[in-house]
Amino acid sequence: MERLAVVNGVLLVDKPLGFTSHDVVAYTRRLFQIKKVGHLGTLDPLATGLLVLCLGKATRLAKFMSGWDKVYTGIVRLSHSTTTYDLEGEPLGKPTDVRVQKEKIISLLPGFHGRIRQLPPKFSAKKVRGKPIHRYARQGIPVQVEAVEIEIYDIKLLNLLPNQLWLRVSCSAGTYLRSLAHDIGQALGCGGYLSYLRRVRFGSFSLADALPMDQLFRICQKDKLEEKIIPVEALLPELPALIVDSQGRRKLLHGMRLSRGECQGKIPIPAEKDYCKALDQQGKLLALGRFVQTDDSSGEEFQPEVVLVDR
Repeated sequence: MERLAVVNGVLLVDKPLGFTSHDVVAYTRRLFQIKKVGHLGTLDPLATGLLVLCLGKATRLAKFMSGWDKVYTGIVRLSHSTTTYDLEGEPLGKPTDVRVQKEKIISLLPGFHGRIRQLPPKFSAKKVRGKPIHRYARQGIPVQVEAVEIEIYDIKLLNLLPNQLWLRVSCSAGTYLRSLAHDIGQALGCGGYLSYLRRVRFGSFSLADALPMDQLFRICQKDKLEEKIIPVEALLPELPALIVDSQGRRKLLHGMRLSRGECQGKIPIPAEKDYCKALDQQGKLLALGRFVQTDDSSGEEFQPEVVLVDR
């Protein structure tokens, strides 16, 4: 297949079991011969589901989307805890047969709702002194890990099986479902770990719209990739949009500020320092930026921070 001239946008992939997020990125880059490919929100090899790939210039927008909320379904195995908080780890204690009443689970789960402080797993990519803490753990080096504030927006019991809780969790970025499973097991007094995890939503992106990895090869053979791409213009719909003319476009390409008079559309209140999208008159996304005070403090100007078009 010849290299695609322009591929800028988001591709939704259903990551299969056993693949790292980097594996999916590398496969996509190699398959479609695209130089710039990144992903939002790492999924562990044992997790499946929605992986959001940013292609081409969409990689420049990743920081605006990486903090979006996520929704997962998962299974907490009640029997014992493990060193990794999932089924890959070594057992901590002797496995036991657990029978928990549904009423007890239903009364327990609200305690994990809302803003809580969560301790990341020792075997995770959380960094301490610039190094992922899983490296310290594998070397047997003790390291102090601080609990972080996360938010659980919703947690529901989908099914209760022998020794297993099937949950659906809506949460903020930075939430470790492995830690949640471990903490639930501790609260029940029997220990628990995450035995299954599937991401079903990432911000406004849904797993229902994702392509299984085996279909990537098929659309590559048929040159159908562009039909599956979400263009950059469709991303970040919540941001106010400004329209600029050809002169404004040229100024943005050189990183120059625009006065309010050079911008059309709904302009945010300057004090809010909201990000805005700058579009040309044909609707093409040119840049993202914010309004800042002019050098002489006489007003506000649009300062581009991320420019998406070439000179």
